[in-house]
Amino acid sequence: MPTVDGAGVPSLGYGWVLLRMFAALAVVSGVAYVALRYGLRRFGRSASPGRLLRVVEQCPLGPGRSVWVVEAAGRYLVVGSADGALSLLTELEPSSVEGRLAPPVTPRRTFAEFLGRHREPPGSVPS
Repeated sequence: MPTVDGAGVPSLGYGWVLLRMFAALAVVSGVAYVALRYGLRRFGRSASPGRLLRVVEQCPLGPGRSVWVVEAAGRYLVVGSADGALSLLTELEPSSVEGRLAPPVTPRRTFAEFLGRHREPPGSVPS
């Protein structure tokens, strides 16, 4: 039976508070999962096939200053950014850039694939 505190409000105890806290944590975790899973894909810097613009590399030079190598429609441009302003520094030859690019990153396995590979079959004796 709920008790009444000094202000006349019924108190349901620590179990109810704990339950509400875990429910709020589940909601926040769900929102964060959806935002990371679907939202970043939409606004991220990942290159999609058929896109005309992608950031090849970025080098920060200091607070508010950086140099970017951008591929735009097959052309490689070096762009400087400082205090919110962008300026084209130079254009690079595609042959000089493509020889220095890192190989494409292969997608990592999912955690389920990792577990499936390292899981022992049912009924086997661990070694």
